Amino acid sequence: MKKILLLSNQAKYTYRLRKELVFELINQGYKVELICPYGKELDAFKTKGVSLNHISFDGRGKNPFKELILFARLMYMIFKIKPDIVLSYTIKLNIYGNLAARCLRIPFIANITGLGEGFSKSKKLEKLLLAMYRISFRNVSHIFFQNESNRNYFEEHRILSGTHSVLPGSGINFDEFPLTPLVERKTTKVLFLSRVIKDKGIDEFLDVAQKIGTTKGIVSFHVAGPMGEEYQETITSHVEQGSITYHGEIDDVASFIQTMDIVVSPSYHEGMSNTLLEAAAIGRPIITSDIAGCKEIVHEGVSGYVVPVRDTVRLMKAVTNILAVDKDELEEMGNSGRNYIERKFDRKIVVEKYLEIIQKYVQLRSDYDEENYEEFGSEA
Repeated sequence: MKKILLLSNQAKYTYRLRKELVFELINQGYKVELICPYGKELDAFKTKGVSLNHISFDGRGKNPFKELILFARLMYMIFKIKPDIVLSYTIKLNIYGNLAARCLRIPFIANITGLGEGFSKSKKLEKLLLAMYRISFRNVSHIFFQNESNRNYFEEHRILSGTHSVLPGSGINFDEFPLTPLVERKTTKVLFLSRVIKDKGIDEFLDVAQKIGTTKGIVSFHVAGPMGEEYQETITSHVEQGSITYHGEIDDVASFIQTMDIVVSPSYHEGMSNTLLEAAAIGRPIITSDIAGCKEIVHEGVSGYVVPVRDTVRLMKAVTNILAVDKDELEEMGNSGRNYIERKFDRKIVVEKYLEIIQKYVQLRSDYDEENYEEFGSEA
């Protein structure tokens, strides 16, 4: 039985975004192993026969000694599991995982889910990450990108190696995010659903919420998602002022979005926004930034609006315009958004592409092992 190993840094999102791939691999007769920090969501994998290997992980850790220990432990775990191929997501696991797989001569498939905030914080950090990618990705088997812009960035900076292709993000499971009518009420609910950090555009959203939310009783602004420590005081202040309601991290995302009317994502960079895909699938109008990974999800002027990144004035104008629309028109916008993404962003497309690439490299590895065995036999 061929063995597939997945590397991931977060249990909740691994189950939410990768379960269809994992279950299909099992259906196809593969043995699936997972290296990931523990979370209760992974118990569903275990019942299906997935072997869980837990690892402590700090996505933002920069201590060289601790990072070396993480790499050594990851390499030891991969060596012990002995997979036929390794799949990975997120920057650190892509870099460390591929470097370990190279040393062990195991095919590696990376998924670039976005460049990440490290590429926008400082030129020094960007140069360091680029250097690490070049070293690690020298012999990567295949790279999946979630938008064309990220692929072009890798090509421009001479990181591309092996084969590569662009996926429609992580795709969307339309059964789990069904088209849902708007809730009948007098107040229009506007939602920011993401990590509460600067690069997701939270400052711009809070600015708009403060200027509009305190002057109109017909609208309420809502923030949901895990909060960075640097924003605890800011969010608390806005809650006390009454400009927003903060809901914390949400477990049942679909049910929560169904209680909202409009979803706003003023992000600075994305791979492909899962929040916007989920909102569009449910049938909610969208306002988002004019960046790769967001603008592809919106039919401009029909299912929502696209505004320049970091432009609070244009964001406020878009929010004001959409608040002027009645419920029937909002619902029509949402229905158009659902129709717009159905053809391009089905998660089945993502799973099929993964299976195609996995089968290719598993077969190449099998042919390589057989050829080496025959050479060894002839020498003996």
